[in-house]
Formats: sequence, C-alpha cells, structure tokens
Amino acid sequence: MVMSVGRARVGPTPRPRVLLWMLYAAALAGRFSFSPLSVAFAGDFRLDLLLLITPAAFLWIAVAEIRGIRRQTIAVAHLGPLLALFGYQASSALWAPAGARVGARLVDLTTLAWLLLLLAIVVPYAGHRAIDYLHWFMWVAACVYSLAAFASGPGAQGRFAALGGGPNIFVRVMLLGVLAAVTIYAKSHRSWVVLPIPVFLAGALLSGSRGGLLAGLLAGMLVLRARWIRLSAGRTLRALGVILAFSLPVYYLVGGLLFNFVQSRFLEETLAGKYTSGRPQLLQETSSLFWSQPAIGVGLDGYYGKVGSVVGVSYPHNLVAAVAAEGGILGLLLLGNVFVRWGKTFRRAAPLTLDTRSCIVGAVFVFSASMFSGDYYDARFGWIFLLLGSVSAAQDFAERAGAADRPPARDGNPQPWAKRPGRSANTRGNTPGGADLLAYRILPRSQADISREAVTSARARP
Repeated sequence: MVMSVGRARVGPTPRPRVLLWMLYAAALAGRFSFSPLSVAFAGDFRLDLLLLITPAAFLWIAVAEIRGIRRQTIAVAHLGPLLALFGYQASSALWAPAGARVGARLVDLTTLAWLLLLLAIVVPYAGHRAIDYLHWFMWVAACVYSLAAFASGPGAQGRFAALGGGPNIFVRVMLLGVLAAVTIYAKSHRSWVVLPIPVFLAGALLSGSRGGLLAGLLAGMLVLRARWIRLSAGRTLRALGVILAFSLPVYYLVGGLLFNFVQSRFLEETLAGKYTSGRPQLLQETSSLFWSQPAIGVGLDGYYGKVGSVVGVSYPHNLVAAVAAEGGILGLLLLGNVFVRWGKTFRRAAPLTLDTRSCIVGAVFVFSASMFSGDYYDARFGWIFLLLGSVSAAQDFAERAGAADRPPARDGNPQPWAKRPGRSANTRGNTPGGADLLAYRILPRSQADISREAVTSARARP
C-alpha cells in the first residue's frame, strides 16, 4: 500500500526477505551433496549456494544504497570475537596430526564464517524483520521435515530423521519449529501457527535424541522460569485448546508407535540398560588430549587424527570438549570471550524485547544440544541466533538512547516515539505515531525532514 501526503510519496521500505530466506536455507542445508546440481565444489552444495547468494546480496545492497534505504546498525562488529575464534581454529591446522581431515574442517570453518558475514551485512537492512523471517523459515522447515520423516518412516534403531540429516539434526529442527510457532503466536493472533506443535513434539520424541530433548527441556525451563514469552490467560487457553484438539488425530495415527518407541529407547535402553552412546568415554578421550597439549591443543580435527580414526568416531560430540582438546586453553579463552561479549550486549540492552529473548532461547537450545552431539559446523544456528539477537538488542538500545536524547516537541510533551512508562516489555517502546511514523520508520533519514515539511504544509492548507 502506498500513501500520498501532499507531494511526498511514501511507500513501504523494501526488505531483503528472499535473500535472508536463501541464507537460512544454505545454513539448514548442511553438508547435503546434490552432485547433479553441484558444479563448482564437487558435491559441496553449501558453497555453491553461497556463490549464488553473494553477488545477489551485494547487488541488493548496492540498489538499497542508491535508493537511500535506511540501514539500522552495523552488524559485522558483533562477529569480531567469533571470527577471531574461527581464525585461531583454522590456524591450528598448522600443528594438526597426520591423520586429521584438515581440508574438510577448513571448508566447514570457511563456509560458516562466510555465511555469518553475509548475514551480518544483509541483516541491518531488514532490522527486526530478520528475526521474523527466521522464525517463519524454521516453522516451514519443521513442517517439511516432519512430513518427510513420517512419509519415509523410521530408520536405524527405529529413529526418525529426514532429508539427509541424522536424528540429532532432526530433533533440533522440530524443537526450533516449536519455538518459532510459540513466538509467532505471541506476536500475532494467528492461532493456526500452533497447530503443528503436536507433530513437532512427536517427531522430536521419535528422533530418539536424548541430548536434544534434554536441551529442549532446558530451553523450555528458561522460558517458563523467566517468563520470557508472556501471553494473556485467554490467549494461552486458546492456544492450548488448539494444540489439544490437534493432538487427538496425531495420537490416533502415531500413538502406538510413539508409546513403544519411548518405552524401548528411553525406559529400557537408557534408564534400565544405562546406555549412553559412549559419551563418557568421549569426554575421557578429549580430556586426555587436552592435558597432552594444554596450551594450544592438538590442532584442527586432532581428535579424529589421534583417536577417532582408531575407534571409528568422527568427532567428540561436545562443542566445548572439542575446542578444549583441539584448541587448548587459548581456544577456550576465545570461546568464552565470544559468549561474554554477546552477554554484555544483551545485558546493556535490558529490558529485552520478545525478538531478542526468542533468539537467546534458540541459542541456548542449540548450544545445549551441542554438548551432546554434532561438531563445529552443526552449531551454526546457535551462532545465527546470537548474531540476530545481538543486532536486535543493539538496535533497541540505540533507539531508546536516541529517544531519550531528542528534544521535546513545541507543546512541551515528549516526542511521540519516546517510550511511555508502563508499556509492555514485549513491544519496542520507541514507536512513532501519525505522520512521524511515515518519516521516522518508513522513509530514509535523508528524506525525513522533507516528509515532515510536506505533511505540515498539507495540514496548513485551508
């Protein structure tokens, strides 16, 4: 919709929705190998996607700059500590053992840094909408993954997975879909977005990923304990009613399979049989590697070169343990610096908006799951959530500081976008009103004064 005020023509600011969806798809694609489609990098579809997205991203940015589209903030600065960690991990290939898969791990780190840099460049042009796009993307991805998993049936050990990813990836997609559905519902009145939640939860249980389910439980406790997603009693009851109503056909279709799988996987195999998939042994092995070279570690992919190639395990299935074994104390300090720096960004921006809080919950879930499964690249969505959350927090902090510094209007009252006392923390309390909304939010800064003058002259006409 386009609105005309006098001679000023005001339209919606274009957002890089398609670009962001392509970047999110490249992140979700993982290490898929579509050899007929992959040309440049012999089966690594991630790099082929990024090669296509990169020129499109810079072309969009060039057009946006020419058109004067306002950029919210610079996001690349938020990646400094993380890029330092990736650079150190890449340099540790110099002292990696002979059997390490250095080339494959360097491709993982390069792809991850490339993806995050593109996001950091594009996200400022989308503002808070980038988080909305991510939630919608995860909701759609969870729907597609669940349909694919139930259509293909159980795999090895009766566990469900989909589209080439293992059960540990499948559980992350399912539970991130639950987070996306709850967040979208909290920000809108769309009751239908919570309909697939019973399917997502059933898929998460049928994945058999105990670490992923435990991480999801931890993230859910964070939401409930801190009351980070607040709903009125009426909206809560409405959502629960929709979820319970849709749970009946889901239970009718997969209830028996779900009951038998939970009994065998979690009760008999885990609790009675005390089966831990060798995770304690992996921790002992990484601990031995760490103490053999505590300062700088055994080098990139050193676990596989020294231990994994012998016992048949690709990686330690623990993000912190892998960094400690392969990067030593220096690697742990760099990893800790990443979380400390981002933590300071969130603390400075308090009170946090719903967008920022949802990103923190997503990051907590992904990194908690990374303590039980996956390698460096499998934690990519944790870094994406932290990047988007930190950019959102920085924007909120800058907007509140700017609103506090603005002079009052001529009548002595504060400007209409100044934060009002008692306003909900879930809203961004710097929303302008009336004609100022058109000038402050929709138009670029360079055109704001022109728009206000046009509005004033239009009002002054008899």
